[in-house]
Amino acid sequence: MPHGQVLDTTSSTYDPSPSSLPLTLPSAIGTGSGWTPISDFARADADISIFFFEANSVDYTYSNNDPLFSATTPVPGLNRTYWPDILLTSLGCIDQYQVCNTSLPLSTGCTLPTSLSLLIKDELNIGLNVYQSATVETLVMSMETSSMVYAVYGRGSQALKATSTVFDLLQVAQLPNNQWVNEIEGWFAFSLASVQQALSEKASGPTGVTELGGYIIHPSNAEEKALCERQMIQNVSGYQNFSTLGIGIILIIGLVIIVMGFAIDGVVGWWQERLLGKRYKKLAWASDGYLQMLRLAYEGAGYAGWENCDAEVPVGKEKEKVMRLGGLDDGDKEHPSLVKASEEVEEVDGDSMQKLAGAPLLDEEGEPAEEV
Repeated sequence: MPHGQVLDTTSSTYDPSPSSLPLTLPSAIGTGSGWTPISDFARADADISIFFFEANSVDYTYSNNDPLFSATTPVPGLNRTYWPDILLTSLGCIDQYQVCNTSLPLSTGCTLPTSLSLLIKDELNIGLNVYQSATVETLVMSMETSSMVYAVYGRGSQALKATSTVFDLLQVAQLPNNQWVNEIEGWFAFSLASVQQALSEKASGPTGVTELGGYIIHPSNAEEKALCERQMIQNVSGYQNFSTLGIGIILIIGLVIIVMGFAIDGVVGWWQERLLGKRYKKLAWASDGYLQMLRLAYEGAGYAGWENCDAEVPVGKEKEKVMRLGGLDDGDKEHPSLVKASEEVEEVDGDSMQKLAGAPLLDEEGEPAEEV
């Protein structure tokens, strides 16, 4: 509505109150409409809403030329403070809906943009099957309370983003000249969230309905029942959807890698020795292991009697005896070496210990032991 132009928009009488911002008159063409717009506003192919905004004694720190929040009149005696240009203004909106059948061309497979009440009739003419028609009915029921007017109705001034920067009846933010667009985008996002909530409750069941005296209608036909069984939503309260195929592939590949890690040394060694006849490479691979290298060092120091010398872990031949290996000979501080083994073996407390030439015997904790 242009500023300053007064139109007789309704047969209803409305008394604006300074305590309510914005003011709304929910409306729709047809039976049960809250008001009857004049021909200038009447749209048979849309749901019409009109919103009234009252300044409510709010001043502005910065001037702006937004159609709803226009403020360009300086307040006498106050710097950087402006009065609103219009104390009461209005905004008209329409909601239109359209359904398409993707299996048909756009020219014949889509309904014309229309009101929600007429959408149910028009969708019968675009070749939808019974399940698709049931889906449209579900969407229509979800959108009955998700139009633009319901994004504002009952919220008062909290429906406006600009309210968040009002302190003590002073707008402290620099509102852009298209602030009204930001407000409408917020209402539309609120409407979409409302549709999503309604569809989620279709699958999970609405909350607080029976407690408030309402009732839940069960599916009335096979199509509606099928929709209830097919609809899936993400449950954020403790359950997560996942791909069984993906989990199976990860487990199988992981198991194969683990088995290969355990078996690859033996398989490659057998393959080199039996099929290729390259025993040297197998021995070189085994001897590079840290346990075999330790065995080679002790054999060089005179500690004999080993088996499994071509495997990963060498062991002593006389398993019934405990082989005591010597420590470091630190006689030469700059060139330590292993203590040489002695040829003499004594029985000590039932255990077989090998006496070390030039080095004390060690107990089980690595401390010097008394000789018996």
